[in-house]
Amino acid sequence: MKKKNAKAQSEYDEMMAGVDPKTAIPYNMQASFGLEDVIDHPVFGLGKVVEIITPNKIRVRFPEGEKVLICVLRLEET
Repeated sequence: MKKKNAKAQSEYDEMMAGVDPKTAIPYNMQASFGLEDVIDHPVFGLGKVVEIITPNKIRVRFPEGEKVLICVLRLEET
C-alpha cells in the first residue's frame, strides 16, 4: 500500500513541477473547469484536471491519487 502511495505522490510531484499554486482555481461544484486546469480543493488540496468526463465530471489527480469530481463542463472553443 505504501508503494502505491509513493508512486502516486511521485507522479503528482512530476505533473505539478513548475505550477504556481497561486494560479489554482478554487473548487466549486458550480464552477467550470477544463483539461489541465489546476484546482484547489478544500479537502484534497491542489490537483490538476487530467480527464473530462461528460456530461458533468472531471478526473483530478491529487497527491494521494485521482478523484472524480462534479462540475459544470467548459465548452472548449474550436
